[in-house]
Amino acid sequence: MPSECPNCGMVQPEHADWCPTGKSSEPVPKPTTESVFAPIAAESSALYGVKGWLKFFVVVNLYIAPVVYVLNFVVTLIGFSILAEDYPAIVLVGLIELGVSGFLVVKWILIARRLRDIQPGVVQEAKTWLKIALGWVILSVPLAFMSGMDAEDLLPDAIKGVVLGLIGFAIWYSYFNVSKRVKTTYPDWHE
Repeated sequence: MPSECPNCGMVQPEHADWCPTGKSSEPVPKPTTESVFAPIAAESSALYGVKGWLKFFVVVNLYIAPVVYVLNFVVTLIGFSILAEDYPAIVLVGLIELGVSGFLVVKWILIARRLRDIQPGVVQEAKTWLKIALGWVILSVPLAFMSGMDAEDLLPDAIKGVVLGLIGFAIWYSYFNVSKRVKTTYPDWHE
């Protein structure tokens, strides 16, 4: 297998010991068996590929979350139409929440497709968007209270939403940081 001269960068013939340009007095390094076969070893590993919990994450974000969002969208619009007479601000608050949630669902579909297709940089993107989604969960709490509804009625659902958001974030952020499958399937997982 050809290698490059460390000084001039010229690709050397397969069996060259010295750079023919004469710019280096050092021998040309030979690729090691480990460096040549590392990608092959990763792909042949039982941990390589979109399987197990990684597949669960991809399937949920690619297929289940969009269906749940559409159903939630319809139910929410019906609820807004009923409550709008007593709480006019709920329409604006609801449209903001539905818009941001819809954007996040689309973003997670795109990330799930990239995870499924094992594209570079997708693990870092997923971790970034997990942080953004958690931020939205926290920011949506005061937004709900701007609807004009009684705080006593909104507080239990707000607390539940934040707790579930924190649990989901903790599980999946940790998974993308420590999973052997993620490390084997996506060599750039830590960059």
